[in-house]
Amino acid sequence: MIQILFTVILTSLCLNSVSVASSGFADSSGGISIVPEHINIGDLAIVPMIAQVTTISIECSAPSAEPFYAEVDVSDFDGISELARLINEIPIKLKLKNPKDTISVKAYLLDERGDKLFYSYTSFNLTKVYDKDGNVSYQKPIWAISMHFSPMDRPLLFQNANSATLIDKYNNEEVELPIVDGQIILPGWTFYGNYQYLVIKTFGQDVEYIYDFKTGQRLDPKLFTASSEWVSISKVQHVPLEGDMLMIELQPENNWSPWIETNFGVGDISLDVESMWGVSPIAVWVTKLDDLRAGSKPKPISYYDGMVLKGTGTIYLYFEFPGWLYGANTGSGGGGKG
Repeated sequence: MIQILFTVILTSLCLNSVSVASSGFADSSGGISIVPEHINIGDLAIVPMIAQVTTISIECSAPSAEPFYAEVDVSDFDGISELARLINEIPIKLKLKNPKDTISVKAYLLDERGDKLFYSYTSFNLTKVYDKDGNVSYQKPIWAISMHFSPMDRPLLFQNANSATLIDKYNNEEVELPIVDGQIILPGWTFYGNYQYLVIKTFGQDVEYIYDFKTGQRLDPKLFTASSEWVSISKVQHVPLEGDMLMIELQPENNWSPWIETNFGVGDISLDVESMWGVSPIAVWVTKLDDLRAGSKPKPISYYDGMVLKGTGTIYLYFEFPGWLYGANTGSGGGGKG
């Protein structure tokens, strides 16, 4: 029979958790209900959960040995480093009849009520070693009993909860969580998903309560009010008159020849327009919105330098250039004046 004395070596002590929270809902008798602003879920619940740990239990077993069990009070430990030190002080002893057994180590971190908050599991085999005389011994690997603690399934008390749904909006995934004895069960694996929201519905209320799954904060509907500061429509350029001048930037060589919207006000406007290459339009199309609503269509007018347009109100102009000019260059420039 081989007796092995193990000292716990923590190469990694990692904690993730989810915690219990209670709401302030009244029952169905009609009392005032208070929806909690924050529930202890998500990443921000991890450290508060660590603060609740008071006990660690360790169980070590192998097929040919009597199991080892220890439970140690670790109340008021100051940080994970100190918790690791306290765990390291627990000697694990197994009397192995078969040194080739696989050795399993389970560990739990518990709160003062004995509820299991975190869980760690590891297994390993002893390493066969020969000395210089050819004698055989079995030694513990240096990485043995590394403890990585992950969250256990935890209940979330939310009074009158009828349904609870985890939402991953990026992957279009929804997960319905079980409700047992009025408590929402949050599986430990939910910490490793990409869930953004927890949506809770209650009995007798046509209301959804939405919580940020990373922070546990309630997301209240907000009334958003704003006014538009700028409106535009593709291929239409508003150009105000500057006195009796209409300054227009046209670049048919770059396929930029939009409709020009301007307000004539009172009076006539003469046009003198050319492209950046000095090419004049062959026609100007003229229309007004009221005319179009009445059933008329834009009308082309043969263009010539110094031509005069008459009208009042808002008018739309489209300058047509020779077809070969459109897209003929990638430069900038071009303009018109009235």
